Amino acid sequence: MSLVGIDDLRLLARNIRQTVHGQGLGRMPESYIMSRAEKDFEAFSILLGDKPFFFGSKPSSLDAYVYGFLDSMINSGVPIPPIRTLERHRNLIDHLSRFRALLDAKQSE
Repeated sequence: MSLVGIDDLRLLARNIRQTVHGQGLGRMPESYIMSRAEKDFEAFSILLGDKPFFFGSKPSSLDAYVYGFLDSMINSGVPIPPIRTLERHRNLIDHLSRFRALLDAKQSE
């Protein structure tokens, strides 16, 4: 027995489209969104550099924010075009893995 029906998924998709449109991003061409995403990922990648976390060896609230933002994009189950540009920034992908390991360790304590 499924807890979520097709009508529920359609309603959810419609609500997401309305929210994105209301925020303005949904009205932008995909080329603009991709360009903006690449610039944002590039800025985060430069700031992170080769450090394990944004401000050095210990995670900060910025690490949590970036993790939450990127992880929700990657694991949403919705094909989001900017994810393709994220793959160019290996240090951000590694950061996601590192932060996920910290969360997993905390949950198993």
